[in-house]
Amino acid sequence: MEFYAKVSDFSFGPLLILSGELSHRHTEKLRRFIYRTAVKSPWLIIDLRDLRMISRSAIGILMAAQRLQEERGGSIVLVMDKAPSTMIERILCLGELMPVVTGVEEAEAVTRSSIKAYIARERAVDVLLSSVEKVPVCRSPATLFNQFELN
Repeated sequence: MEFYAKVSDFSFGPLLILSGELSHRHTEKLRRFIYRTAVKSPWLIIDLRDLRMISRSAIGILMAAQRLQEERGGSIVLVMDKAPSTMIERILCLGELMPVVTGVEEAEAVTRSSIKAYIARERAVDVLLSSVEKVPVCRSPATLFNQFELN
C-alpha cells in the first residue's frame, strides 16, 4: 500500500496530484503535504483520479483543509472520475463542502470563478466601508454627556 503526492504549478495556484492508496497510515504525510502546499495560495486543486482507496481520516484532513482555505477566502476543488467506485461513494459527502469536478480544466474554471467572486466581495466591502460616515467613539459616559447640549 503506497501513497504518492506530487505538486504542479497551475495557472491559479498549486495542483496537488494524489495516487495510490491513502490509508490511515498515510494521513500525517497527507496533512503535512496539503498544508505545505496550501500556504502557497488560498486556492488549491487536488486531483484524486489516481487514488485507489481513501480512508475516513484522510477525508477528515481534506475537510479541515477546506475550512482553512475558506478562512483565507479561497477554496479547494477536487478532481475525481465520475465512474462508480467505493472511493467515489465515500467521497460524495465532500461535494457538499467543496466543488467536485471531473477534470483539471473544469477545476481551473471553478477556481477562476471563485477568485472573481472573492475579488467582487472585497471590492463591495471597500465601497461599503468608504461610504460609512466616521462616527466619534465615546470613551466614557462623561464624554457622551458632553457631546449633546441639554435644553
